[in-house]
Amino acid sequence: MIKTKKQTHTKVKANTKPKYKTSTHKDESYKLIKKRITRNYVRQYAIDTTKTIINILPKFAKFYNTLRNMQLIALKFYIFYGHVFYTTLFTRIPKGTQREILFPFSFQDNSNLLMCINGSNINVPTYNSFSIQDIPKYIEYNYKLRIDILNNFDTIYDMKTCPKLTGNEILMRGMGTDNEFKNYKDGDIFTFDNFISTSLDRNIAEYFSKNDSIFVLRGLTNIPFIYMPNTNIYDTNNKDYIKHMNSLDIIKCLHEYVLPRNLEFKIDKIDKGFRTDIHHSDYYKNNEIKHSRSFKTLIELLQKKKIIDANTNADAKADAKADAKADTKADAKADANATTKIISNSIIEDTLYDTIKIYYCTFIQWKPRQKIIFYDIINNPKYVLDKKSANTWVDNDDYDDYDL
Repeated sequence: MIKTKKQTHTKVKANTKPKYKTSTHKDESYKLIKKRITRNYVRQYAIDTTKTIINILPKFAKFYNTLRNMQLIALKFYIFYGHVFYTTLFTRIPKGTQREILFPFSFQDNSNLLMCINGSNINVPTYNSFSIQDIPKYIEYNYKLRIDILNNFDTIYDMKTCPKLTGNEILMRGMGTDNEFKNYKDGDIFTFDNFISTSLDRNIAEYFSKNDSIFVLRGLTNIPFIYMPNTNIYDTNNKDYIKHMNSLDIIKCLHEYVLPRNLEFKIDKIDKGFRTDIHHSDYYKNNEIKHSRSFKTLIELLQKKKIIDANTNADAKADAKADAKADTKADAKADANATTKIISNSIIEDTLYDTIKIYYCTFIQWKPRQKIIFYDIINNPKYVLDKKSANTWVDNDDYDDYDL
């Protein structure tokens, strides 16, 4: 049969009709897809914390410009090796035991201190070897120096111009807990003896949690705080320090607020929560895996709990239970699907994410502080040779084990 011109034209016209009747239909389809794949809430969290830092940077630029030289040195030293030294120093010693005084400090620790105080009139001795006669002198000089720097760090919080918290902030501290904290319960009161490194960002707190605990701190009205840059800055004058602080990478910002020592809190609630990142690999994990995350293991668990059938992957048990309760087959099917979804989500969440303990705390008071005296610290101590640190003076090119 020969097709007429009219027939040919009609057929072509029919095949070129648009798939969607109107542009509105097409736009709605795009919006539904966009809604399903969006991660706006994740980005918004980072945007909000960055906004906060942007707002406080001018205040701290002005404030840091007023610091004395020794206070600026203390600020720089705290970031890396200083906070480790202070944490060890303020760790409570169990009754009946001696304080351990470790020596020497590592080559990297010593080098870091030299860079922090470069340009001042302070001399820091460097030791490539030790004799019994040198040890007391080395310990007195190096511990006393670091304690003096600690006391200078403490004076920053006493300055009237030091920025203060509004009380609306929610700050988080990730840390491992000792036996004292493990015995705490809801309603208990405790004091952070040390300076408190906190973050506005929960991901940062989780990173430093040692896969153990996060402390959520609130109600810190009028408490002075220090914004801490994400890396050490070795400039010897305030102006250059501020310039480098403002040029740091936003992505690497820890959103860190360092609070003064001797803050007292009440534990409102101790809860269990999940880490927010599946793909975490933090320094403290030490390659330990909480549990297997294979599909095989998850399927076996779901089968064991009778959530999915071993052969058909159908929720036979939930379906049967739903049939007994529902008036119609349609209601039974809906009930079974809902039950399966709730149970499965819980199990899958527990499989994908590690759990951590969360302490929700409210600030009570800032207890009085006393100046740290070196001779009080070394009263009847136990001197311990730190072989790991001593070895760094022999092979000081290997920094891997001391990368903080």
